[in-house]
Amino acid sequence: ALKLNQIMLSSYHLMSEYANIKFIHVSGTRYYQSVLDDIEKNVYQVGENVKILGYLKDMPTYLHAADLVISRAGASTINEIIA
Repeated sequence: ALKLNQIMLSSYHLMSEYANIKFIHVSGTRYYQSVLDDIEKNVYQVGENVKILGYLKDMPTYLHAADLVISRAGASTINEIIA
């Protein structure tokens, strides 16, 4: 999960010009505070169209609304995505 967070956070500066596209980044509770700290320290440039969350309680609603999901490939995650 750490590497996926780093890769996605490193790419969001490229997405800032696409204000009509919304990104929901679920970092995981373990990494949430360090992600916010890194953004605060300008380690990562994250535009207004990116929302960082530690955890998502209503995952099915967000998955249903998504056009694209970039995720870890665990069995539980795959089941949530295809549901």
